[in-house]
Amino acid sequence: MSDAATGIAGIHKPRGLAGDAFRLDGRVAVVSGGSKNIGLEIAAALLQAGAHVVITGRKRDQLIAAREGLLELVPGGEVTTVVGDVSAADGPERIADAVHGRYEIVDVLVNNAHLTGATRDIHTFDIPREVFREVFDTNLFGPLELTGRLLKPSIEAGRSASVINVLSGAAFRTTPGLPGYSSSKAALWMLTRHLAEECGPLIRVNAVCPGIVTEDGQPRFAYGRSLLESGGIPMGRIGGPEEVSAAVLYLASDAASYTTGAVIHCNGGRSW
Repeated sequence: MSDAATGIAGIHKPRGLAGDAFRLDGRVAVVSGGSKNIGLEIAAALLQAGAHVVITGRKRDQLIAAREGLLELVPGGEVTTVVGDVSAADGPERIADAVHGRYEIVDVLVNNAHLTGATRDIHTFDIPREVFREVFDTNLFGPLELTGRLLKPSIEAGRSASVINVLSGAAFRTTPGLPGYSSSKAALWMLTRHLAEECGPLIRVNAVCPGIVTEDGQPRFAYGRSLLESGGIPMGRIGGPEEVSAAVLYLASDAASYTTGAVIHCNGGRSW
């Protein structure tokens, strides 16, 4: 057979995905805001894939309850809780120190902790700077600092890792009453793209963008109800947090080894 014929034959011979392409066995995954809703389901998906999971949050009792639920789902799994506030001046440092006190290297980081801010009935001009600052500290500066502190050891060791930032549709279009939240999430998306360029090829940095997602499938606010009733969600329903966690698992895994600087919209087809 000629070289040309051999080459053509090779084109039609699939390599297929590795059997463990979506597995995270033995890897360390940190999920901020991991005690409920989307964050908890992300932690569950990573744990089911074999990762050692660290969930962080501000409330110890919620973290303890979340850990119990995760271990019921995956008996024998490894789940660590770290109490910490990413928006505090020393919050990311304290969280990173606690994680590195147990694990030398972090393989997956999901920046999910967020704050919408008390701005729904206030004109943008009248929102106190302190409110904007608190939202940005939680949604932008906290993730930036936490990523740097947790992933620098991986970079220094020449280890690959994956960072997934949780965005919002508010990053791509204005959302009534949430100018600080919208602005901070838009900034987090641009930060995702910058870090993807600067941290490659070792560190992949991507994002997921949930639509309206609740644990019970029912919208919590009038805006969500009106969007659903008007046909603004092509899928015709509210999403579940586990439908976002599947996208995070893909981005965390080797199946996404050539994906960086990307965003996956999990929003039922809603246009932004």
